[in-house]
Amino acid sequence: MNAWRDGRVVSAEEHAAWLDRGRLLGHGVFSTLLVRAGDGLYIEAHMARLSGSAVALGIGDIGIDAATVRAATRELWRTEGEPTRAALRITVSAGVGRGLDGGGEPSVVLSLSALPDRLPGVVAPSVCAATVDAHRIDPRAAMSGHKTLSWMPWVLARKAARAVGADVGVITTVDGDVACSDAANLFVVRDGELLTPALDRGVLPGITRARVLALASRVDSPSVREARLEPGEVAAADEVILTSSLGPIAPVGRLDGRPYEAPGPVARWLAGCLEEDERLSAS
Repeated sequence: MNAWRDGRVVSAEEHAAWLDRGRLLGHGVFSTLLVRAGDGLYIEAHMARLSGSAVALGIGDIGIDAATVRAATRELWRTEGEPTRAALRITVSAGVGRGLDGGGEPSVVLSLSALPDRLPGVVAPSVCAATVDAHRIDPRAAMSGHKTLSWMPWVLARKAARAVGADVGVITTVDGDVACSDAANLFVVRDGELLTPALDRGVLPGITRARVLALASRVDSPSVREARLEPGEVAAADEVILTSSLGPIAPVGRLDGRPYEAPGPVARWLAGCLEEDERLSAS
């Protein structure tokens, strides 16, 4: 099959990359993780989630394990000049093939990008957030809870937030409850309790989200609970905190015009705990 590209007809061989189902249909999944001094953090957890999503979405066995990813990460890190911090993206496509029934052997691509250095234990600057309607999560949809290559709704959510002067967009479900931000899981602190939307609300089972739940469950205060969060409950919170694998803590200073303490005491405590956890993981 030939194709027309960039002003000329090209052969199937030249066009092969454009026949990839990830590019044609968004049929694929990905994960992004932090690399510190050449060591990918929580690779096993990321690979378990990635592999589970690939099976759930009909891609199948991705054919690569955590040990291979770890070795490839070190090689990429050396090639990129050995940055102190970097982001590793693992992209899995369903392979080459047209049409809804097509597909072949999954392909896996790893890419690494250097990140700015960050002082240990320091909370990231607070962010301004806005609730947007450009994307809403349907907890019952097949793709909810998975990081797929069909990521345009999240791109549009960020663009909508930027359009009103915010840094990030907060996403609600089709039922109206608060789910997450456009690129992170969301926690709120209210009446001494740490709350986050439950996974049955269609949110991504974030690796840092799971770490926060585990850390908070080992101490008496704050108590932690997964729940359905209504917008009014978030508005009444003392702190709003975003977590991601590259962050890992971003306090929200303002959401829809309402100011919050940022960073508050829970955000500062979590930042220190997660930093120590990462240090031990990388050692």
